[in-house]
Amino acid sequence: MKSSLYILTLFIGLGCVTSAERRVNGSEGESVEIQCNYPDGYRYKEKYWCRHPCGNKDVLIKTGKTDTVVTVGRFSLYDNVSIRTFTVTMSRLTLQDTGVYYCGLEQWGTDGLSKIHLRVRKAPTVPTVTPSAPGSVTEEVTATALTASSSQDTASSTTGGKNDSLSMAATNHTDISKQDHNDAKSLIGAALGVMALLLLVAVFILVRQRQKRATRSLDKKPTVRNGATGTEQADQ
Repeated sequence: MKSSLYILTLFIGLGCVTSAERRVNGSEGESVEIQCNYPDGYRYKEKYWCRHPCGNKDVLIKTGKTDTVVTVGRFSLYDNVSIRTFTVTMSRLTLQDTGVYYCGLEQWGTDGLSKIHLRVRKAPTVPTVTPSAPGSVTEEVTATALTASSSQDTASSTTGGKNDSLSMAATNHTDISKQDHNDAKSLIGAALGVMALLLLVAVFILVRQRQKRATRSLDKKPTVRNGATGTEQADQ
């Protein structure tokens, strides 16, 4: 009865191992880790990592002592019996590593296998910079410096021309303002001269009119005849 129960447990454990199937992705040139779990009754059984079809020649690495890392080329395997998991690491992946692999568990009869689909993606291309000869670098730097200097000279000439134009415009504007100011002074002076002349003419005319009036007044005064002398005298 006990033997029957033990055999039944083995078959249940075998079913758990073979029913698992996973997909794992990796990148070219990098590493990938695959964890394989197993039942409690297989702690001290041999485990291995193989590639399809997983014949004897397809086994890539096997376990050694428990809790010890085994390394074969690009492959390493570590069996942690305390958690019933062995971990396989594949380093420096290539595109040819893409395929079907198995976590193998040695047992009586047919070994238990857990199927793993591994896909390796192509690494992104990095642009390479080809170093140039020292002379070329110097010439390129010199040409760049000359171009920058020429650009600065052109910018300076353009700025200087603009400044000269602005200066000439300001000077012309100042000259025009001075000329306008002088013209205004001349006009004001001429107007004042004309006004003074008119004032003098008016004063002259006024004086002449008064003189004429005074002369007329003297001409119109009555004369008094002096009886004694027989002469006429103007009325004082």
